[in-house]
Amino acid sequence: MSVQKSADHLARNLLRNSALMVLSRVVGALTLIISVPFIIAFLGTDGFGVWESMLAVSGTAMVFQKVVSGTILWRIAVSYGKQDSIESQQLVRVGISATLMLIVAFVPLIVVFRDPILSGLQITGGWLGSARWQLPSIVGIMLLGGINEALLAVVIGYQRAGIASLILSLDLLVTNITSIAILALGGNLDSLFFGLLAGFAVKLLILYPLARSLCGRINLLPALPSWADVTVLGPFAGMLLLSNMTLLFRDQMDKIILAALASPTKVGYFAIAQRVSSVIMHISAVFTIPLAAAIAAQYARNDWNGVRMLYKKIGTCIMAGAGLATFLVCTLHEPLFVFWLGKPLPEAYGYLAMILMGLTSAVIFTGAGVALAKGIGRPGLETTYLLVTLVLVVLLKLPLILIFGADGSVAASAVSWCLGAAFFLFLLHRKIDLPRVMIVRAVGIALVTALLSAIGWWTSREFSCPPTRLTAATVVFALAPLLGAGYIGVLAAFSLVKLPRWKNMVEKEPEADLLEPSSSA
Repeated sequence: MSVQKSADHLARNLLRNSALMVLSRVVGALTLIISVPFIIAFLGTDGFGVWESMLAVSGTAMVFQKVVSGTILWRIAVSYGKQDSIESQQLVRVGISATLMLIVAFVPLIVVFRDPILSGLQITGGWLGSARWQLPSIVGIMLLGGINEALLAVVIGYQRAGIASLILSLDLLVTNITSIAILALGGNLDSLFFGLLAGFAVKLLILYPLARSLCGRINLLPALPSWADVTVLGPFAGMLLLSNMTLLFRDQMDKIILAALASPTKVGYFAIAQRVSSVIMHISAVFTIPLAAAIAAQYARNDWNGVRMLYKKIGTCIMAGAGLATFLVCTLHEPLFVFWLGKPLPEAYGYLAMILMGLTSAVIFTGAGVALAKGIGRPGLETTYLLVTLVLVVLLKLPLILIFGADGSVAASAVSWCLGAAFFLFLLHRKIDLPRVMIVRAVGIALVTALLSAIGWWTSREFSCPPTRLTAATVVFALAPLLGAGYIGVLAAFSLVKLPRWKNMVEKEPEADLLEPSSSA
């Protein structure tokens, strides 16, 4: 195959994978949002909080599983580049071996200490009976999912990332549909575990034959890594452990602290707020996934001006899109909750505000930058960002908990996320030659979003909450376009975005700053 044909083939793969990944993100977001009202209708906020608390405990074990699966994925991608299917098959067996080791290490510990763990999470009463057998079972089935992750690594590593994303979305669909169906038939908290089990089984049945079709016969018997494997995989695994520890302290630890210092019901409210705010991340993924692929293609052609232009144009879209979504959620939060859950949920509103502060800052300050760093092969920048965020969250947790109680843990995560993201923005522009105007845009859009969101949030309190889903839907769909137009108009008034001309819907920005970096400083 000629170099040109190879490049064209790669470009088509990137485009197809990006499109499928965006589709899977949309399906995943809708699944998570739609499933919550059904689960709460059957279990209540208390039951939902109990389930999320147990998932948070399981998440501590999953930190190590994600390190294993991420490391195996990286090495399988390398073996694909070398066209070494034998090594890929061996790496799957190594991943399965590591999975079984984690199960042996964690599940017995959970079985032995489940009573004090459940007591610490304040899971009592009618939930305790189910929780006693479910907690070790959840940890076990989630860790066993490492087998699927090893097979998934083959699919992604062999340039089928779009298909892999669709499989993950199918897993999510099967899990939630099964859980809701069993709940409808009279099931209880156990229904959610059986949903996990169904998702695992379907995923395995799809991934195994697919992985075999890509790299040949795969033996699922575990195999220990050689010393050479350990020396090669170890440093990369360490980097992944760092990134996953950040997620652990920011997300799972918040749920554990809320359950221990407040109640599982608080965890339920927090998890509901997380589902709402996740829309911001999914919206940003519509841009960041194709952006990383496009930047990688431009960088491979040594087109640095093209990389800078993509970063500037798409980065501005990501920032404005995240800010717009945050502004709309803040201003319309009450009718949104009524439309979604059928009732207002003021207990979740405070958590929603804190999560949005951290999440929106991260998307505005790091969304395009992280995609660029991945596209040009500079993962160390993201690692530094994660390390700084981890240090900040560890330092802030205890003082804010002592001041604000359990809610201080959520506040610490939000503040550390915001500060860490701002640090990354300045680090990126210090290390890489990029248009400096993007720093001004990011800070400006973040400040405008914070101000307008605060005004929208407090103004909405002056109006009565819609009493029904139909009324709430009418309010949301009537006001969202007007509010969105107003938000974009304010950004344009401050020259943070440029509105398209009527004669040319895609206005070309001046390219002087692309050719002369000093002119944009």
